[in-house]
Amino acid sequence: AFPVFVILLCDEDGSLGQAMAELAVLKEGLSEQDKSKFGTLVGAHIEKLHDTIRTQVENMVRSRRYVVSTNDEFKARRLSRFGTELFAYIYKKPLPFPFDGFSTARGNAADTCQQLTSELLIGSLDYDSVMAKPSKIKNRAVAVLQGCWRVFNRAGSISRRPDNRVIRSLSEKWDAVLQSQQNLCVGDVLRELCSPPYGANIASAGLALGVFVAPRVEDLVAVYDGEQVAISQWVRDCAFKGKCIDAERAH
Repeated sequence: AFPVFVILLCDEDGSLGQAMAELAVLKEGLSEQDKSKFGTLVGAHIEKLHDTIRTQVENMVRSRRYVVSTNDEFKARRLSRFGTELFAYIYKKPLPFPFDGFSTARGNAADTCQQLTSELLIGSLDYDSVMAKPSKIKNRAVAVLQGCWRVFNRAGSISRRPDNRVIRSLSEKWDAVLQSQQNLCVGDVLRELCSPPYGANIASAGLALGVFVAPRVEDLVAVYDGEQVAISQWVRDCAFKGKCIDAERAH
């Protein structure tokens, strides 16, 4: 990982540094006796310092001192538009992922995505099974797999060539690799998806891998620790690290 977008916060008069130093002293440098003696005053001053730091950082961001990982110029100057233009430049073939629930760390979107990815990898997911799921899981699956990626064929099975142009081009590429090399490294696939020009996260990358594997599952085996295992065994025992697929666990 490396930064593609840096915003310089130029603390020319030292006021931000002073506020941060005071905050560090109040939070970490006071003895228990001082905390007991000045407790209410300390809390009020900490809140004031937080407000001061927040305001100073916002003002510094407005100075628009940007550093990017390209020599090309960008027209936009407002922060959000500049970021959008920069990411469009870097990720020219973005993998769309309208999966509700990933905007919060406490949501259950990761659980849903793991379930869908697992079912795709073992070849058990089709349109009918999606329609039979609880509404939240069904809505997420329909939004991504049907509405955006368009992976279901007329029979309701996962298509070998989904209609979404990014997913389709990836399936063509991976089929060509399998035909020429007889193997496809899961880690390489996931890293490729998370890198430019696709810009996937690990959840969407795993789901995309599942879409590729699903219609081919009868023709594939996994290789783990140098030994061939069934895809179903790999998925059950070692495919995931936490809620996300593990990039280092199989070929």
